[in-house]
Amino acid sequence: MGKVRLTTGDYLFLAFLKTGPHSAYEIKKEMTSSVNFFWSAQHSQVYQQAKRLRRDGYIEPRGSASTRNRQLLGLTEEGARAVGLWLEEPAAPYRVYDESLAKVFFASFAGEAATAQLLSDQQRHHSELLGEFERLRGALEAVESGDVVPGQLYALRLGIEVERAYLRWIRHTLDELANLRSRRE
Repeated sequence: MGKVRLTTGDYLFLAFLKTGPHSAYEIKKEMTSSVNFFWSAQHSQVYQQAKRLRRDGYIEPRGSASTRNRQLLGLTEEGARAVGLWLEEPAAPYRVYDESLAKVFFASFAGEAATAQLLSDQQRHHSELLGEFERLRGALEAVESGDVVPGQLYALRLGIEVERAYLRWIRHTLDELANLRSRRE
């Protein structure tokens, strides 16, 4: 068992089990409030992963959760080994999948007004996300990590910088659109 090629989503699922047994539902909830900002999974995907990872010998049942009779899952030795190896190997290069950026790329077909509206909508979205990240940072910085690497805090700090960069870019782009419009008038 276990010799199946795992996806990054599979490794994330397994990594959440490094903290102890969880149900698939609990893992999905945890993903939504943490890694979802940079790695998302559909609700049904998490349950499919759980079935597949159990079938392939990476996880096993560990009893039932107290609520709604959900089955708790834990790592097998093979699952723990797989997560450890994954954490040690180089990561794939970062790729951006951003529909708003794709629309800006083709803005010449949409026009200035539609592009300005898109950017304004994105500005609101990124401002809200930055606010949420900054609130989370306060909570994470208040935790004494001792000798433990504060990886969640490190990832969050990058998220904050990315959101700030998006907002700077949006402001500059909106200014350029306004200048373009004023030159035409």
